[in-house]
Amino acid sequence: NLYSLCKKIDSCDYPPVPSEHYSDALRDLVSQCIIANPDKRPTATYVHSVAKTMIKSRWFEKDNVVRISKIALQIVLHPYSI
Repeated sequence: NLYSLCKKIDSCDYPPVPSEHYSDALRDLVSQCIIANPDKRPTATYVHSVAKTMIKSRWFEKDNVVRISKIALQIVLHPYSI
């Protein structure tokens, strides 16, 4: 329900990103982006930079990095819209 979702977002109660599917670097980036205090989150420029590095080093398929980057940017720019 909507109330439960809002409570989870407010308390930063998120399941961990699965380590069997995603790199430590990406999992670390997602963790940084979902910090409760928006002032402590990385900038959109930083998130974009990390995504570009992942694409260049082929840590992930390009589509996954783009999808995760968009989610991370949305969290950074609009923390309560997810």
